[in-house]
Amino acid sequence: MNQFTVPSLALFALAAGAVAQPAPLEARTAGLLVGDQDVDAIYRVRDLNGDRDALDVGERTLWLDASNASGLPGPFGSVLTMFQSASGAVFIGEGDTDTVYRAFDLNADGDALDAGEVRVWISPANAAGYFLPTPSGIWETEPGVVFVFNVGTVSTPGDAIYRTQDLNADGDANDPGEMVLWFDVEGEVGDSSAFELVFIGNRAFWTDLRGGNTDAILWAEDLNSNGEISGSEWGIFMDVNNAFGAPVGIGLKTDGTSLYVAHNLSSADQSLYRLTDLNGNGVIDSADEAVQVWNESLAPTGVVLGSIFTLAIGPETSVALGSSGSNEADAVLLLQDLDSDRRFTSADESLLFVGSGSATGEPAQRVRALEFVSCPADLNLDGQVDFFDVQRYLAWFSAGDPRADLIADNNFDFFDVQAYLNMFSAACS
Repeated sequence: MNQFTVPSLALFALAAGAVAQPAPLEARTAGLLVGDQDVDAIYRVRDLNGDRDALDVGERTLWLDASNASGLPGPFGSVLTMFQSASGAVFIGEGDTDTVYRAFDLNADGDALDAGEVRVWISPANAAGYFLPTPSGIWETEPGVVFVFNVGTVSTPGDAIYRTQDLNADGDANDPGEMVLWFDVEGEVGDSSAFELVFIGNRAFWTDLRGGNTDAILWAEDLNSNGEISGSEWGIFMDVNNAFGAPVGIGLKTDGTSLYVAHNLSSADQSLYRLTDLNGNGVIDSADEAVQVWNESLAPTGVVLGSIFTLAIGPETSVALGSSGSNEADAVLLLQDLDSDRRFTSADESLLFVGSGSATGEPAQRVRALEFVSCPADLNLDGQVDFFDVQRYLAWFSAGDPRADLIADNNFDFFDVQAYLNMFSAACS
């Protein structure tokens, strides 16, 4: 590993600036991260030869597991959610260690296994005393402000959304005042079993498989800006008894305008819907607002579909679906909108991207989290690594912007520039 890219806090330096929210979809050209609960690892999968799959030798590579050199020997056996920040960092919710991690491929070698590339963001050691038995959703709304949804099977409060922020620049959000309760979901909603978390503007959305209550997609928004959700600041966006056949499953993602939700029961005729509140009344209440964009009958020939626990949205109008079940049903499907009709129903738009990895010890075996990722050197997030990224880095360097201190030694010098040039040379390797 390059000696100039082994900082103790460098993965946080890039994330400290003014770029917020998720990385734009068009910038996510560095592949697909696959969190697999049987492999106990996160893999990066890519189509390197242009045949529209990642089934060939060398197209599935280890991105993060317990062998990492950052001194975190036990995590990543139960990755429940991942979030690609516009800063370049990837936030990871992990259920075995009840922890949210923050990872950054600082030397652009295609993984986060090197020293300093992954750190704890929040853990059970947080000063507020909150437990995180199941961190099931993560979203960054502004620079360094990260919302985490916890399914609280044994914690108090139970299902809850927390607002986290590193206020003292020590690289985590475990300190006093850095992890605060934003929404006591179990206290307000009642019988709750929540999954995922996305924001469109200031409004949060998640799926809730609500025990004896009707499964629904819920929303919450801090309308009075007091830092917490209560009363009429949350509601039902759509429930499973809607008149349009739209499902309410575990997987939920957004392209910034619409929500995408899929069935998660293999016993059902699984489908993927796009939900868009066209009239702005806060609910899905007409057929043109709930559009089926894919269904199980369109799966590639020979593919047996298991349960869809996760999905991800990528560049060029693409969606990845994670299928889990028997060996033959363990897969990642790639949906591509080739004819620009905002659906995936035409010929050759549904592909087997990653097949069962049971024989190789690689994904897919039990896919639980997916996320398309951007290149670390793509600083302007336009999907290209070019002169304009170098120009942006040099502007940060000249201004003393914390993002330019890649060595994280509180100096701006030759070693930081060399570190970025190494990253630039690697591009999306």
